[in-house]
Amino acid sequence: SCVGLIKTALALKHRQIPPTLHFTRPNPQLKLENSPFFVNTKLQPLEPTVPGTPRRAAVNSIGLGGTNAHIILEEAPEQVSAPTARQWQLLLL
Repeated sequence: SCVGLIKTALALKHRQIPPTLHFTRPNPQLKLENSPFFVNTKLQPLEPTVPGTPRRAAVNSIGLGGTNAHIILEEAPEQVSAPTARQWQLLLL
C-alpha cells in the first residue's frame, strides 16, 4: 500500500526500523526462536546487510482483486555539499 511505501522510505531515510503496532506475541506454530525471522517490537537501527553497501527494504502489497505488487527500495546516496566560494549571499525578493 502507499502507507507501507511511505513508512519504508522513512525507515530508510532515518535508518531505523519502526516497531510493529499492536503486536503482543507470535503464533507458537511459527517457531521464530530458531529462525532468522523476527517481529520487530521496538525501534531499532537499520544496518546494511553487508557493511559498505546501501540499506535496502522491500514492500509487498496484495489488492482485493488478487493483484500483488512488490517493490525493493534502496537508500539514496550521501549528498556531499560543495562549499560556497562566498562567505555570505544576498537574496532579494
